[in-house]
Amino acid sequence: MPAMNTNRIKTFVISLKRRTDRRAHIQHEFGQAPEFDCTIVDAFEHAVGAKGLWQTIQYILNEYAVREEFVLICEDDHQFTSDYNKDLLFDSITIAMANNADVLSGGVSWLNSAVQVDRHIYWMEKFTGLQFVIIFKKFYAAILTADFSDTDVADHKISSLAISKYVIHPFISTQKEFGYSDVTSRNAVLGRVTELFGKSMQNMLAVSEVQRFYAGHSGDNRQGEHVDDGCCITTYVVNNGCDNIEKYIQAHFSDKPCFLPVVAETGVSTGKSHWQSLPVLKHILADAVANDEDVVIICDGLHRFTPAYSFRYLMKNILDAHALGADVLFGGANDFGLSVPISATRFWVGAVREPNFIVFFRSGISKLMMMPDGEISAEEGVLSGFSSNKMMVCPFVSASEPDTEKRLADIRKRYERHSTVNGNDRLS
Repeated sequence: MPAMNTNRIKTFVISLKRRTDRRAHIQHEFGQAPEFDCTIVDAFEHAVGAKGLWQTIQYILNEYAVREEFVLICEDDHQFTSDYNKDLLFDSITIAMANNADVLSGGVSWLNSAVQVDRHIYWMEKFTGLQFVIIFKKFYAAILTADFSDTDVADHKISSLAISKYVIHPFISTQKEFGYSDVTSRNAVLGRVTELFGKSMQNMLAVSEVQRFYAGHSGDNRQGEHVDDGCCITTYVVNNGCDNIEKYIQAHFSDKPCFLPVVAETGVSTGKSHWQSLPVLKHILADAVANDEDVVIICDGLHRFTPAYSFRYLMKNILDAHALGADVLFGGANDFGLSVPISATRFWVGAVREPNFIVFFRSGISKLMMMPDGEISAEEGVLSGFSSNKMMVCPFVSASEPDTEKRLADIRKRYERHSTVNGNDRLS
């Protein structure tokens, strides 16, 4: 690994000449930080703001970075947080280089899953925010040769191209609010950027808290070893477009006596996502409450059992998840947000999208039934927002987007690689 230059960091700030307020701000930010060798680069202007930003990043790498092991690229709305200090940054760069990093961010406006690799360094699966990002030499070519369309966004592009993406936590950088954005129109609403970074910081803390909690609990509870082969779970099957729901049930459940399939009465006409709305879920689960059920399953006509499914595999995960206080256990999903592996076959998850097979425990049923209509935004989704105690089996028992399961497997590998930091030796 090349030696870290501990003198000054080559820093390039992208700024439009006409944005004098931003230029004055960024000059002030770096004016008291001699550890940065700072150059302001006039941004390329383009009818599509994101394309101009991308062209400027490529220009910096071509013109200034060829001989550098890494460079720091900033946007002119970067501002240091109170957690910034020189030693933290230099140590973080050294650790990132030791982990073969492509990029190291000082703070992100959004991230998906994160894995702690050192005290202040986390690997990220996906992220947004380029106001303070170190780009390492091994990644220059990927940026310089990438296609960039009029619909691409620079931070999403870098996130998708990079494999080894890291962020410093606590964040040392956020974005200053100016009330307008030359790249992302949605960020022109005053307060939105601050809200995004605030939520991102909360998500980082959530990952840390979940890791600490499950590090102190057995990943595979002994209760799951005692599976009753004769048990039967009420399974509500939602007809969301099947020509013949009875025929669907016959095809997928007739050889599985552990399920007691019931055609779900939703009270409304349902579509692929409509049945996962709060009113419909309440309507379905009211029957479970009336029958004093401890656990029920809801699935739809799109659900298909995977090769990984077996009765004992599913029941072991149901029993273990219940023992760890889960409100809900997903059999798979088409996408997910924050995730933390907590056993060899289960993840804690934050957000989920389009699960077709859902196990509800009594505690989860109670929480959902008591939730006021409209309390959870449509963007967040009921199944993501009604509880913080959500788990997902992996391998999936319900067929979903193939890439989703692969992503979870990659996250698990990274946790296992850094098991000493995460306290998760039980996963291997």
